[in-house]
Amino acid sequence: MKGVFLVTMIILADVFAFPSRKDTLKIMNKKDNLVFTQRNLVQFHNMITCATSRTSADYIDYGCYCGYGGKGKPADATDRQVSPQQKHLCCKIHDECYGRIQNQNSCYFSLDVYTRIYTRDNTCTGCADREGTCERAVCECDGAAAKCFAEKEYNIKYFNWPAEKC
Repeated sequence: MKGVFLVTMIILADVFAFPSRKDTLKIMNKKDNLVFTQRNLVQFHNMITCATSRTSADYIDYGCYCGYGGKGKPADATDRQVSPQQKHLCCKIHDECYGRIQNQNSCYFSLDVYTRIYTRDNTCTGCADREGTCERAVCECDGAAAKCFAEKEYNIKYFNWPAEKC
């Protein structure tokens, strides 16, 4: 059953995370150095690609926390963000950030974190929406995760890491 659910999630992620022809037209539409896209997951994918030169697909099932159902001991520094102020996991802080938005009712519906269209500035991870809006909150979560990925070394051996090793 877990396998069927995981396959379903991967298919849905592929459908929603990568641009369609319509999305591509919107991504190419730049106005005042702001980038517009149709879906939030496309925007997160674009942030990751811009900040790391990798795609979001590289982080699905990376280590123990990236992808659906993260748990266990982090596989490496990319799977774990270590700094004096905060010892968190890149993927875990992204999940927790979305959770805070949902719990604080920053967005009207809990699924808004996956679908809300936000406006990026002309940097890889910067946000241009007004402070205090759902769009800004989601953009900041995505930006923090993309920056974290960029700061950590990517090790191919942790891609598709077996859950039993976590």
